[in-house]
Amino acid sequence: MTLGGEKSFKALTPSRWKSFATRAKLSETSVLRAVMETVALVNDEWWRLPERDLVPEPIRNQIDSHIKMMTPILSVHEYVKAHSKQQRSTNKGTSSRG
Repeated sequence: MTLGGEKSFKALTPSRWKSFATRAKLSETSVLRAVMETVALVNDEWWRLPERDLVPEPIRNQIDSHIKMMTPILSVHEYVKAHSKQQRSTNKGTSSRG
């Protein structure tokens, strides 16, 4: 299975999500927002999930490690901020041309 053309989750960077949005004919902003919300929910909920204790410790440790590793990779907050600033700058430049 691939996501955004990648088999490795480590490769799912903001630019890969942008490519995914383009190929899927979806709004880049919507895709990035969905990624941010999903990452935040998983990171918030996993650690306090009551059923977490039912998962055998070796598997739980692997999931913990994977979430800790993937959260910064999938966090697209900085990319979205930079992209938003760039879009605003572009829009200002376009609107001042008359």
